[in-house]
Amino acid sequence: MLEFNSKALILGRRGGTLLQRELREGGKAKVEETQEALKNQAAKHEEEKAAWEKEREE
Repeated sequence: MLEFNSKALILGRRGGTLLQRELREGGKAKVEETQEALKNQAAKHEEEKAAWEKEREE
């Protein structure tokens, strides 16, 4: 559980940093692309978390 919480914190921080950098550079299209990538990473994280929980229950 600690591992997944750590990953979530890293993803959140990385996402915030990337978005701030893109906003400074003025690339709105790139911001949208980055947000989509983060959504995909979050979905992957949720799948891994669900698999880990299922494995833990067994």
